[in-house]
Formats: sequence, structure tokens, C-alpha cells
Amino acid sequence: MALNKAVVEDYRILTNIICCLVRGDVAAAVEILRRQATTMDRIRELLNKNNLAGYFYAIINDAGVADYLSDELLRELKSSYLKQVRRNDCLLELLKKLQEEFESASVPFLTLKGIYLSQRFMGDFRRRFMWDLDILVQPADLGHAVDAAITAGLEHKSSVPLDPRIQRWGLHAIDLKGELGNLDIHFALRNLPGIDFNYERIWATSGTFNVDGVSFPTIDDEHTLLISLLGVGTDIQCSHHNLRKILDIFLMLLDLDESMDWEVFFANRQTEGTLKLVLNVLAFCIHYLADFSDCPSLVQSMESRKKLIRVESTAAAESIFMRGRQSIANRLFFSRLLPVSMSYYWIWWLLTLPLRYWQHR
Repeated sequence: MALNKAVVEDYRILTNIICCLVRGDVAAAVEILRRQATTMDRIRELLNKNNLAGYFYAIINDAGVADYLSDELLRELKSSYLKQVRRNDCLLELLKKLQEEFESASVPFLTLKGIYLSQRFMGDFRRRFMWDLDILVQPADLGHAVDAAITAGLEHKSSVPLDPRIQRWGLHAIDLKGELGNLDIHFALRNLPGIDFNYERIWATSGTFNVDGVSFPTIDDEHTLLISLLGVGTDIQCSHHNLRKILDIFLMLLDLDESMDWEVFFANRQTEGTLKLVLNVLAFCIHYLADFSDCPSLVQSMESRKKLIRVESTAAAESIFMRGRQSIANRLFFSRLLPVSMSYYWIWWLLTLPLRYWQHR
């Protein structure tokens, strides 16, 4: 299917503005805004579709370039930002309640991405759109974790059994809903064939983070990046990816490039079986949104593993990004990135489909 050239170009304009502002190149962003003043109404749709309106409003104001947007667009962006602030404040309150109930029930947990990622890499957890909270528990604690969450005011309506053995059927989390927000309780980072995460290390390298007086346990930066890469990868699988999650990775790479030991990072991915998947998602994100000069240490480490990388150009990344929902081409691409054969993947996917559908119906 041919790419919609107009939409591709609109995405290019939007990503260029965001990247210029994130890098601190305000003059370049202003030049784009001046040149593309009539395009911004179309870009508004992309901001809403990718849940980036609130973040865009924040960085536009930070840079002092809000005057280059129309009053109508600015009002809409501000409205989205304020709604996002209220939602995220509620999620922080929910996290505080969960912390209390889980401690009372003696159920350890770690937060995944969410508030930690937002505060750590965006400077304020209110800047990032969040649907819910994600936490990780030990599989044996899943039932007790759901009970503690219910005590905190959440509802568990899924008919999927609270049995850790359901991992073998492609599931990795149980979702609950509540007035302050929703919660995904993970008993695995992801459940993909051939991949075996080192959970002992994940728990051992975890730490504590504080946001607005709420202290909570969280996975470390290495695993925050890992789960973000896995999320984009599995979204590519069903062509459900969006720019917000790619931006998460871009911001992490800008911050972590000099401090992360990429050789150790990739050695850990080799051991757990995610190396090829992670390399290709990184290549996809860098080609699509960033620039190779943004993360030179990472790129140097990736160079020695380039034989595993299938995303070799911006055009290839744009093609993956623009494919429609449930694209067979993207699912085939994903199936080649796992440490199992394609036939094994497709058999696994078909066998686990009924329970995965049951969970989300």
C-alpha cells in the first residue's frame, strides 16, 4: 500500500518541531513554525491522535514560541494539557493509595514507566499523557495484589483466572478500573515466545523514587528503557504504535546515551532473548524520530550488531509507522525479530489468541 505523502510530511513537520525544541534549538523550531503556519491545523489532528497535545503545549510554552500558533489551536492544546494534569494528579493519588494497601498486605511491587518515566525524562510527570498505572508483582503474589488493589478502590471485572500459569497463554497483566484511574498489574514484563527475562536482576536493581512527596519503588533506567522498547515492538506487531511512545524512547536515549554501558545493555538482551527485537526497535525509533548524532555511544555499539538490524533507513521506518491496523507486513516483520522460528511464532500466536481476546473483550 502506497504511503499517504501528505500525512507522512505532516508527521515530519511535527517531529522536527518537537525534536528541535527538545534539543533546545528554538530558532530552528521557530523557522519551521513560520514556514508551516497553515499546516498546524492538520498537525493538531496528529497531536490528538498520538496523545501529544498536552506535551506539545508544555514545550511550546517552555520555549516561548506559543505566539506562533493560532489562538484557537493554543486554547485547544491548553485544554488538553489541563485535562492531562488532572488525570495524572489522580493517578499519583491512586499510586499513593496502592502503596499503602500493598504495604499493609505485604505485597511488594515495582512501578513500570508511567509517573517515573515522565518525571525522570520529561521533568514533570504531568507533561506525559498516561492512560493508567502499571506495576509489576511476583507471579505468586498476583491474587493478593488484586485483593489489595480492590481494597484501594479498584474493580476487577475480567473473567481471566488469577493463576500465574496463564502466562503460558500469552498474557502478562491483569487490568482493574477505578474512579482515580486504571491499573495494570503485571506478573511479567511481556510474554513472548523464546524470551526469558531475568526477574531476579530486575528486582535487585530496582530503586525508590519520590514525586510530590509520594515515594514509590520502581524499576531502574535500563529496564525502563527495555520495557518501553518492548512496548513499541509489540505495538508494531499489530500496527498500534504511536508517536508518544517513540518520543519516550527518544527522550530516554538523549539522557542515557553517555551514562549507559551499551555493551552490557546488549549483552543482557542477548541473554534474555530480546537482542534482535530491541536492536530493530531502537533503529526504528532513531531513523523515525531522532538523529544518529543524538546518541553516538549507542549508535557505535549498534554498529557491531548491524547484521541483526532490518530497519536501515528513514524510509523503512516511515513505512512501518504508516501501515494500517493489523498490517500483515508489520506482523511478519515482528515475527522475524524473536529468538524462535516464524512458524513457532505463528503457532504460538494462534494458540494464545482466544485467551488474549477473552481478556480484552
